[in-house]
Amino acid sequence: MSCVLKSVCVSSMAIVISLASFGIAQEVANPRPKNSPETQMIEGFLKQLAPAELDEAMQIEVRKKFTEAVSKIIAEREKVGFPKDFNKRRSEIQKVGREEGIKPAAMRKYLVQKLELTEEQAACLKETDMLLAKAKVEIGKMLSEEQIAKLESPFKNSLLPPKNEKSKTKSEN
Repeated sequence: MSCVLKSVCVSSMAIVISLASFGIAQEVANPRPKNSPETQMIEGFLKQLAPAELDEAMQIEVRKKFTEAVSKIIAEREKVGFPKDFNKRRSEIQKVGREEGIKPAAMRKYLVQKLELTEEQAACLKETDMLLAKAKVEIGKMLSEEQIAKLESPFKNSLLPPKNEKSKTKSEN
C-alpha cells in the first residue's frame, strides 16, 4: 500500500512541476502585459493584416519586424515623457479631428495642439511616426500583390511606398 501511495505522490508532484514550468514558459514567451501600448500596437497591426492570410513563417517574420519597430518607438516616446495612454488619446483626438474636417496633412499639428505636447515631444512624434511608416512599408514589400489586394484601403495604403517615392524610382530607371 505504501508503494502505491508513494507512486501517487511522485506522480502528483511531477504533474504540479510540469504545470508550473509550463506557466513560467508562457510568461517568458510574452513578457509584455496584454494592455501595454506596445502590445496594442502590435496586435492591432496584425489584426488588420489578417485578411492577407500569411503563412506561419511569414506571420513570425512580420511580427518580429513590427515588434522591433514598435519597441524603438515606445522607447523613444518614453524618453520624452509621452503619457502611458498616448495611443488611446491619440485615437480619440484623431476621430474628433476627422469629424471636424481636419485634413490628414494637418492632423499631426492638430494632435500636438490638443495633446499639448512640448516641442521635444512634437519632434519625437514626427520622428516615431516616420519610423512606423517605414516599418509598414518594409513589411508591405514582403507581401505579394495578391495579399495586399485583400487588405482594406487605408491600411493597404500604409504598406505601400509613398507616391513621391514611387515616382522617384520610376524617373531614376
